[in-house]
Amino acid sequence: MEEKRGHKRFTVVGMDINGKMLFTSEVKPIDVSIGGICLKADRRFEIGREYTLKLEYDDKILSVNGSVVWSVLSGWAGDCM
Repeated sequence: MEEKRGHKRFTVVGMDINGKMLFTSEVKPIDVSIGGICLKADRRFEIGREYTLKLEYDDKILSVNGSVVWSVLSGWAGDCM
């Protein structure tokens, strides 16, 4: 299958990167790129809405804003692919 993404994705599963968002108890990044991020969370996000995501790794915190392009309610992270 041909890759149609504009930027290469990098898997971050197993890297002990944690995410935090308002109204969620669990946010786990699956993969990231310059143009986006795939997250597994305990809630569905509204398409077109902007959210703030805080990523934590070691003692560093990165806070980013982004808009949801698509969202799927599922039990596994393979939906990001």
